[in-house]
Amino acid sequence: MALLQGQFDGLGDAPRLLAAEGLSETRVRLTFSEPMLADEVLGDSESYSVLLLPATPVPVAFATVLSNSTHVVLELAEPLSDGAEYDVAVSNQVRDLAENAIDPAHVSVQFVFHALGQPAAGLVSRYLEMLIALLPPGRLLRDAPLLQTLLAVGARALARLHAIAAAFLERESDPAQADQLLPSWEELLGLPDPCRVDGPSVATRQTDVLARLTQYGDQRESFWLELAERYGYAVGSVETFRPFRVGSSAVGDALHGDAWTHAFRFPGVEIEYTPFQVGQPVGTPLRTYEHNAFACAVARLTQAHTLPLFDLIEVLE
Repeated sequence: MALLQGQFDGLGDAPRLLAAEGLSETRVRLTFSEPMLADEVLGDSESYSVLLLPATPVPVAFATVLSNSTHVVLELAEPLSDGAEYDVAVSNQVRDLAENAIDPAHVSVQFVFHALGQPAAGLVSRYLEMLIALLPPGRLLRDAPLLQTLLAVGARALARLHAIAAAFLERESDPAQADQLLPSWEELLGLPDPCRVDGPSVATRQTDVLARLTQYGDQRESFWLELAERYGYAVGSVETFRPFRVGSSAVGDALHGDAWTHAFRFPGVEIEYTPFQVGQPVGTPLRTYEHNAFACAVARLTQAHTLPLFDLIEVLE
């Protein structure tokens, strides 16, 4: 099965291109946000373009809408390459059933094509033997050429399904590649990450699953730097503190108490907050903090006696 995905929040009633999926080496199915107009799509291959990234065009021979549905199937003149990344774009000539032109902000998506599994050597013959074994006894049926041909076609179909299922299980058993079973992986591991409130991409969700399976939580600097990188922060080092001690501390050192032994700071990681302002209703918090996914993850993973610190940025409305 092929991959997906691009998903967007649309504006108004203009149709949006949501996803592309490679059905086979020469067929790509597009998913739109609205039912598409058949007369505008049928046979109109010039309104669609497929590029093997970075910039190699794949000719589109034919395009057809599936019964005025949200799906359009492109028939390609050349086969797709297994594991390659493609970009699909739609022209502004394509319209939906309500005659709305395509939303100009959502006219292209990218997808990675995964070829269907191919039967292993000998698999077709083994399925053919099993089908023949199911026939009633006697030479009349077993020696009939037409029946043998039909059974061979069925054997090839079963072998292909066998290979597709095997390839699917092999891919989906790897959380770094899982697509269809990604929600099952997440359910098993307590994901998606509750700290990611902005709707993480499929690649980010796969990374989170892999990290949950392989990551050992600890308090070393390397652990926190790796976590920061996963959340998009390039933190060079974690700042630590020590209590002020007469005889060992120098003049000008901060007068930190013993509690500072368990504090650490992430330079450059900023959390915005809005302070209480005169005129706001009673009950309004003195400070309202913006959600920060990395700070949320740190608070969830840090030990209870430690105190992670971040830079606070005041935002005035």
